[in-house]
Amino acid sequence: MATQPLFPTLPLFRKDLKLYRGPNDPDGSPTYNLLDPLKGQYYKIQWKESLLLRHLRPGMSAEDLANRVSFTSSIKVSSEEIEKFFMQASALDLVRIARTSEYFTALHERRKVGFWLWLLYHYLYIRIPLLNPDNFLARTLHYVLPFASRAAFTLYAITTLLGLSIVLSRSDQFLHTFTYFFNLQGLIFYAIAISVVKLIHEFSHAYVAKYYGLHVPTMGVAFIVLWPVLYTDVTDGWKLSKRSQRFAVSFAGIAAETIVAGMSTLGWALSQPGLMQSTFFVLASTSWISTLLININPAVRFDGYYMLCDLWGIDNLQNRAFAVARWKYFDWFLGIKTPCPEEGFSPQRLNWMAIFSVYTWIYRFLLYTAIAVFVYYEFTKALGILLFIAEIAIFFVWPVVSEAKEIYMARSLLHWNPRLILTLTAISLFAAWFILPLPHKIDFDAVVMPSKYQVLYSPELAYISQIHVKRDDHIEQGQPLIEFSSKSLLKDLLGARASKEMIEKQLLYVRTVEGQESHIGQKQAELAQANASLSAYEKRQNRLVVHAEITGTLVVWDDTLRLGQYLPRGQTLGKIVDLTDWEVLAYVPDRYVDSLHPGERAKIEISYPFMWLEGLVEKVVPFRSELVSNPSLASIYHGPLPSVEIQFGQQPTLMGSYYLAYIRIQSGSADLQDLHEGQLAVVRVRGPWRSKLGELMDAIVRIFLRESSL
Repeated sequence: MATQPLFPTLPLFRKDLKLYRGPNDPDGSPTYNLLDPLKGQYYKIQWKESLLLRHLRPGMSAEDLANRVSFTSSIKVSSEEIEKFFMQASALDLVRIARTSEYFTALHERRKVGFWLWLLYHYLYIRIPLLNPDNFLARTLHYVLPFASRAAFTLYAITTLLGLSIVLSRSDQFLHTFTYFFNLQGLIFYAIAISVVKLIHEFSHAYVAKYYGLHVPTMGVAFIVLWPVLYTDVTDGWKLSKRSQRFAVSFAGIAAETIVAGMSTLGWALSQPGLMQSTFFVLASTSWISTLLININPAVRFDGYYMLCDLWGIDNLQNRAFAVARWKYFDWFLGIKTPCPEEGFSPQRLNWMAIFSVYTWIYRFLLYTAIAVFVYYEFTKALGILLFIAEIAIFFVWPVVSEAKEIYMARSLLHWNPRLILTLTAISLFAAWFILPLPHKIDFDAVVMPSKYQVLYSPELAYISQIHVKRDDHIEQGQPLIEFSSKSLLKDLLGARASKEMIEKQLLYVRTVEGQESHIGQKQAELAQANASLSAYEKRQNRLVVHAEITGTLVVWDDTLRLGQYLPRGQTLGKIVDLTDWEVLAYVPDRYVDSLHPGERAKIEISYPFMWLEGLVEKVVPFRSELVSNPSLASIYHGPLPSVEIQFGQQPTLMGSYYLAYIRIQSGSADLQDLHEGQLAVVRVRGPWRSKLGELMDAIVRIFLRESSL
C-alpha cells in the first residue's frame, strides 16, 4: 500500500532568504550558501538541493518537482529525497507554512532554558558586542591597504628573519630576559601593549573581510572562563565563493601577529635592557606563542580551524570528520559495515579526517581537563567543586554517553565477528584490571644514605700541628686523623697542673704541722676542684687529636688544610663513610604508611648508574616529616617531592603528608662500591590487594575531605 506523502503540495521558501554561490566541493561540484537573515545563520546546500529551490513552483508536489529536475538536468532525485529535504527545511523554519500560536508556544517552551542551566552552558564563553565597525572600516580601508602591499610584506619578512637570526645567536639571553613589569607602571604598560596587539589582530580580520566586500556587523569582547578576549564577527565570509578569499580572512589575524612578533623580536635585539626591551620581549614571546599554539591550532574553532576547512575544501569539518572517525571505528572495532558518510573523498582524505578527529579529541581532553582544574582552583571551594563536576559531566561524560547512544542505535547491525569479539575482550580485560582487586607494587621516592658515617669537625680554636690522612684513604676505627695545638689551652693546662701541685703541698703541710688540722677540709675541697679543672683541660687537650669512630673511607676531606693553619671550633674537616653498609631514606605518602612494615622486603631502583638492589625495611618513623632532608628530592630543585621554600637557606618544606622509612640495602645484592650519598632512588614494595577503582574513590574522598575542611 502506497504511503501518504507528507506534503501533498510542497511549501514555498521564505522570500527573505538569500542564496549565495559558494566554493566548489573537492570533487568539483558547485555549492551554495542559504542565508537566513532573521537568525543571521548560513546553511550550506549542494547542487542537487539548489536545483530544487530553482525549479520549485507554487502548487507542485514532490513528484512534480522530481520530474521537473530530471527533465531539465542530468540529476536524478526521488520523491522521498525531496520529502526529506523539505522536512529539514520546515524544521529550520525556512519554508512558508502557516503556524498556529500553539506551535510557537510549544517551540518557545522547548527552547526555553532555566537561568542556572543557561549559566552552566554559557559561563565558559560569553560574547558582548561593543561596536559596529562597518562604516569605519569602509572609510579607512584605503589608508590600510599600503600596509598589505607586496613591498610591505617584503619588509616584514626581512625584519622577521633578521630579528630571528639575532635571537638565535643570543637565545640564552632572550629566554632569560628580566621583564620590567614588577610594578604598577610596568603592568599598565604591559596591558596596553598586549591590548594593542590584539586590536591589530582583530582589525586585520575586519579589514580583509571589508576588502572582499563583506559586512562586519560587530566587534566586541568574549569571556572564555571569565578571561576577556577580543572577537570580530565575520560570519558573512560564507558569502565568498572562493576559498582563497575565506582563507585570507581567517589568516589575516595570524599574519598580523606574526608581523608584530617579528618586528618586536628585532626591536628586542636592537634595544638596551630596560622597559623598552622588556616590552619588546613580552610582545614577541606572547605573539609567537599566541600564533603557534592557539590561533593556528585547528583543534579549536579559532583561525587555524577555519583555515584548515578552506585548505581541505571541507565546510563544517569538525562534525564531518567526527562522522568519518565514527564510521571507521564502527568498522575497525565493532565490525559494523555502513556507507561512508562522505562520498567522493579519496581514502587518503578520509584517513586525514580521522586523524584530525583523534587529534581534536586528545587536545580537547587535555584542554577541558585544564579548564576544569582552573575552575576548581580559581573559584571558592564549594562553587569550584560543583563547577568541576559540571565540567567533567559536560566535557567527558556527555560525549561518552552520546557515542554509546550511537552504538545503541546501530545495535541492529551488530553481529558476532572477530573484530567485535576482540574489542569486547579488550574492554573486559580493562574493566577487570580497573575494578577487580589485584596485587600491585607501590613506589616511594628515596635517596641513598650511608648507614654508618662520621662527620669530622675542628674541636677548638687551634692550629693544625699534624695531618695523618688524605682524601679516599681507608680509615680504621680509632685511627688518629689530624692533630691540633692550642697555646692558650696548653697554658691553661700547665697552670692547672701547677695549681694542683701547689694545693697538694699545702694539704700535706696542714696535715703534718700541729695546729693546722682545721684547714684540712678546706684544702681537700680546693684539691678536688683543681683535679676537676685539670681533668677538663686534659679532655680538651685529648680532643685536639681527632680520631675515627668507625671503619670506612675518607670520602670528603678539606684539601686546603695546612700545618700551622688556625681553625675555629666546629669547622667541617671531612667525612668518613662505611662504603659496605648503605640504606635508603624513603618518603612514604600517608595513604601507604599502613602498608609498610619493618622486615618487609623491597626492591630499590637507583637512577644513575642504573641498578636494582635488594633491601629490607628497618623502621618507619611514626610521626609525619615536615622537611626534605636532601635538597635533590625537593621539587623546587627539580626533584620528585612537592615542596616549597619557607625561608631562604633553610631546608625545603614538604607539601603533603609524608612519613620517613629506612630501608637497609642488602650487602650481597650488587656492587655497593658504585653507590654514593645523595643518589636518587625509587623504593618498590608489594602493596595490598586493591583495585584501581578503589584507589580512585579513595583519592576523591581525600580531596573532598581536604577541600571541605572536615
